[in-house]
Amino acid sequence: YTNKTFYPFHYEGLDMTCSDVVIIEGYFAMIASFVNEVRRIDRLNKRSGRCPAGAAVKVIFWSLDPDFPTPDVLVTFDFDAILTNSREVEEIFKAQGVKTAYNELAVDSQVFRPLSRGGGKKTDIVFVGSGGAIVSGAKKFLKEALLAAIETSKSLPDTRVVIYGSSWSSFPEFVPYWEGVLPQSDLSKVYSDALVVLGSTMDTQREAGMVNNRVYEVLSTSTPLLTEKFDGVRAVCEGVCLYYEVGSVWGGVKKGIEDAYNMGEGERAERGAKGRDRVVEEHGYDGRLQKFVDVFWELEEGKEGEGGGRGHRKSMPKVLFITEVGWWRWGGWGALEAMKSDFDVEVQTIESIAASTASNKWLGYNFVIGIGSLGGPVDHLLRSEESRWPRAWTLKNLQPQYRGFVVVDEGGGLGVSGGAEGWGVEDWRCYDVIYVSADGVKGALEEARRLAGAGTHVVWQNGIGLKGDLARVGKKAIDAFIVEWRGRGVERVKIIDERNQVCGGGEEAGKATVVLASAGWDGARDSGVVVAEACDATVVIGPDEVWKLYLIVVSTYHVDITESLIQPSTVDTILALIADHSIVTREVKGLPGWSKGGGGGLRKDKFGLDESDRGEAIMYGMTRSMCLGRSAADLEVVYWGVEGGTAGEGSVIFTVDTPGWVTGRDGLWCLHLNGQLVTCIQQQELGLRVDFEGLGGRVETVKVELRGNVYDDVVRTWEGEGFEVTAEGREGGGLKGWGGRIVKREGGGILR
Repeated sequence: YTNKTFYPFHYEGLDMTCSDVVIIEGYFAMIASFVNEVRRIDRLNKRSGRCPAGAAVKVIFWSLDPDFPTPDVLVTFDFDAILTNSREVEEIFKAQGVKTAYNELAVDSQVFRPLSRGGGKKTDIVFVGSGGAIVSGAKKFLKEALLAAIETSKSLPDTRVVIYGSSWSSFPEFVPYWEGVLPQSDLSKVYSDALVVLGSTMDTQREAGMVNNRVYEVLSTSTPLLTEKFDGVRAVCEGVCLYYEVGSVWGGVKKGIEDAYNMGEGERAERGAKGRDRVVEEHGYDGRLQKFVDVFWELEEGKEGEGGGRGHRKSMPKVLFITEVGWWRWGGWGALEAMKSDFDVEVQTIESIAASTASNKWLGYNFVIGIGSLGGPVDHLLRSEESRWPRAWTLKNLQPQYRGFVVVDEGGGLGVSGGAEGWGVEDWRCYDVIYVSADGVKGALEEARRLAGAGTHVVWQNGIGLKGDLARVGKKAIDAFIVEWRGRGVERVKIIDERNQVCGGGEEAGKATVVLASAGWDGARDSGVVVAEACDATVVIGPDEVWKLYLIVVSTYHVDITESLIQPSTVDTILALIADHSIVTREVKGLPGWSKGGGGGLRKDKFGLDESDRGEAIMYGMTRSMCLGRSAADLEVVYWGVEGGTAGEGSVIFTVDTPGWVTGRDGLWCLHLNGQLVTCIQQQELGLRVDFEGLGGRVETVKVELRGNVYDDVVRTWEGEGFEVTAEGREGGGLKGWGGRIVKREGGGILR
């Protein structure tokens, strides 16, 4: 097996990754966007030939918390299967028809192994964990257990309590014992040197019988673990752990620590060896991996004929199309069939929707997409006041409902704003994405959107964004375009390197050269293309090779027209027509419908665009909405501690308000000072304090960006006035106007 690991907000290379199975460990807010994008990438990469043909990627979720989120929420996500380390939760998922298997956490016994310094009696009573669990109430007995440990240590000579982890500074009773956050690489050494490690499980996990990783890791270092007694932990701990009951924490913790203190060296060694042997033999990652493999092959073998051809997927995203025109006018049936591989698709007419008396009749859909003309009845319905209900957290899976519109009637009458005459920002916010097929309409809508200050995405609904007078698709449309190209008398277009210059010999090759080389283009064998020295990224294309310009444009995103006979405005139009990214990937080999030809180089075998490509483009638009944030997203920034242009207390607190945007789910926000990135915030309702630590001077520029969740695109930007930093203070706790750790907004919102 080979693997690649990604983390939330760090997905570099995801679109280039070929996967048979994707395992998601734990819940994160952008999970629906991530799953959607994994499936889209898999579909396109298999279609293009970048990845080997075969069954669709399987997405497996590993549930390690019964309440984050709850099972009734988890089953609404588009997973093929769910694994859990709780027998109780396993039965809940199975009862709802989800492919489910039991799989516990594990330990890497090569990392967690005895590393004791040897000699002398061990004296540390160690706890590793966050004080936030006490604040949130997730561990109701933790505070009592720690107080009992501290009190017990006072009666045992040479022992001490040591606490590692975050969020302990607000507990005066524990601060004297707190030694900060422990690096992951130091855990094994700290456990090995401990007299005993105090374990604590979240209440909901304990009640569900979930064993946390701390149990396996401590036992793997041969150190005694003092933990709560519950059904799940007994199978791992029987005969090797020390227990306390949640009903009598104080007495149980006291007795457990005393037993560890009085334990003879022989008993300690025997108990430690037994515990390590057990987790090495029964709870290593080899066995857990085998469970993943077993589930994967069950999914593979069961993919045909189950769930209407979609295998074990029970909660594919639901899409509602509301149409005012016949699908035969739009080519919609092919698009619908293409979408059924990854979506539950339903089509209703405007008449049936209007006749429905059901309340909240759209709440069951992840996407609602209108089809017709802007200004028509479907558009009016979707932009009506009664349809503008808040969409921030409307669905059961804690996601928004995304909305789009497919513009079908692009003939006369759309006017200079593409049919969006008189639209204010609230009208634009009714749609996350608008699909068009005429370049003039696309440009007009983007300009109208820009003037309104809205963020709606405008994308092509057809793969090659054909001009209005080219009603055909595929190869015929390409041929017609070449005829038009020749008629303009175009001789050449110069493609240059992404650095806007031709590099010298010996330097690293530019993007255009790499693309041509990977495509097998060679000047000696293919006289239509000239590639100079190793890293010279200049390419000249003749009028018979327009399709090669298309390939390079979608591969390099940089075209220099300075040596072309064609006018810049016309080139912009041409590139808008052909450089559509909704159905192609970023390399030549990623284009649909192209294949290697004999005799060297590439030959134009077919273009292959059809109605299914419209479905692909619509799914791409959904991705743009999910991965680039809501069109309704705004960005408002306030900073505290600056008065009269001066930060006189050495610290400044920055707070943001992002209506229509949920930090963590839709993306993050990032602070730049003097053009330098300070940090990015990934949690909702968090402020950021910057301590200048005595560094006086001028902060010339302040910029805050909203960035998308998967591809880190900049969605919104806010820029504010600079300020002087004069004081040497470091804490900023008394900043004017701040008023402490909590800020209450008008309307009841809270910032931490």
